[in-house]
Amino acid sequence: MMQLSIVTLAVSDQSRARSFYVDLLGCKVQSEHDTGDGRHWAVLQLPAGSTRIALVHPSERMPAGGTKGLILKTLDVDNARERLLVRGLAIGGVNEASWGRFATFEDPDGNSWLLAESLGAL
Repeated sequence: MMQLSIVTLAVSDQSRARSFYVDLLGCKVQSEHDTGDGRHWAVLQLPAGSTRIALVHPSERMPAGGTKGLILKTLDVDNARERLLVRGLAIGGVNEASWGRFATFEDPDGNSWLLAESLGAL
């Protein structure tokens, strides 16, 4: 059995990204440490579920902002979007698709997310 454990996001400024994910999205810091090369590794736990986010320095193979289309599932996209707006998140309006309803947002580097309420498949 396999399960997605950590999604790695390359970010240009880890402090700014950490603040975005903790203060706006409500993630919890699970662990942080220096990697010994003047860089830093931070792992954040999403508010629900077991998948975590690792904030790492960009590289040639993994540019900051290069991750697109990550999906956060919610039972009520309108309510979740409103709570995030109150926290200060710049998030688009709710859109409708054949598979469900969703709103989009980006982190400070342009890694893109969908906040999605599914009609079934998600």
